Amino acid sequence: MAEDEKKKLEKQGAMIMVVNVKTELQFKKIQAFLPDNQVLAMSGDDVARQLKIKHYPVLIRSKGIEQ
Repeated sequence: MAEDEKKKLEKQGAMIMVVNVKTELQFKKIQAFLPDNQVLAMSGDDVARQLKIKHYPVLIRSKGIEQ
């Protein structure tokens, strides 16, 4: 993730849903990279199915979905 994308997520107060991480250490690295955002580990299957998301990453906003 580029620094400008990180700043954009921080400015928006984005909640980050991590849906594919192999180890706890990888997850903690993501949390450390985005300390000002809420970072959650979860299964994305239900959300992806309901929103017809085929691949990640994806930005879900009130105005629509960006991939």
